[in-house]
Amino acid sequence: MELLAAVGGGAFVLVSLVLGVRLLAMSWRTREVPELACGLGLVLMGGIGYPILAVVQEAPLGTDLKVALLVAQILCHVVGDTIFCVFTQRVFRPKAAWAWVITGLTLALISAMAIHQIVDPGLRAFVEGRSGVWHWHGGAATIPLLWAGTESTRYYLLMRKRSGLGLADPVLTDRFRLWAVAMLTAALITIVSITAETLGTSLAGTALGGLVLGSLGGVSAAAIWLAFLPPRAYLARVRRGGSKAAQAS
Repeated sequence: MELLAAVGGGAFVLVSLVLGVRLLAMSWRTREVPELACGLGLVLMGGIGYPILAVVQEAPLGTDLKVALLVAQILCHVVGDTIFCVFTQRVFRPKAAWAWVITGLTLALISAMAIHQIVDPGLRAFVEGRSGVWHWHGGAATIPLLWAGTESTRYYLLMRKRSGLGLADPVLTDRFRLWAVAMLTAALITIVSITAETLGTSLAGTALGGLVLGSLGGVSAAAIWLAFLPPRAYLARVRRGGSKAAQAS
C-alpha cells in the first residue's frame, strides 16, 4: 500500500509539473493570464509545494535545512493557492465581483496561517513536531480546488446538454468533466487526511492511507493528464460518444 501511495502521489506531482510548465510556456507565447495562472498554480501547489512538505515531514534532514525548505513550501502555497483562484476567476467568473472576494479571502487566510506559524510557535516547532497552525494549512488549500471543481462541474452540466443536441464540442465538454474530477479529487485527498487527523488517526504510512490517498492521487493525476494532454485514441472515443449522443437526440 505504501507503493500505491508513492505511485499515486508521484503521478500527481509529475503531472502537475509537466502540465504546469507547458502552460507557462504557452502563456509566454499567448501573453494570456489564464494559462499563466493555471500553470504557475499547478507548479507551485502540486509540483513543488506538495513534495517539499513531504520531505520536511519525513526526510531525516537537519533542522535548519528543514526550516529553509518549509519557508519555500509556505511561499509556494501562498502564491500558488492565490494565483489558482485567479485562474478560476478569469475563466469562469470574469465579471463577478464576488469572485475577487474569494481570491482575496484565500490570500488573507493562507497568509494569516503562515504569519501565525512564524510568530508562534515558530517554524522550528513545526519541523520538529509539526506543531502550530500551519499543520492545517491544507484546509485553506482546498478553497481553490473546490472552487475550480465546482465551477467546472457547472459548466460540464451545461455543455453536456448542448453536446447532446450537437451544439457543443464533445471534447471540450469532456474536458470540463475531467477538470472537475481532478480538482474535486485533489481536494478530497486533503479533506480525508484532515478528517482522519481530527479524529486522532494519521493516514500517513498506513496501509489504509496508502490505499485511499494513493488511489485518489492517481485518479486526480489521470484526469488532469487526459484533460490537457489526451492521447488520440481517447479523443476519438470521446468524439464517437458525442456523435452517438447527438444522433440519438
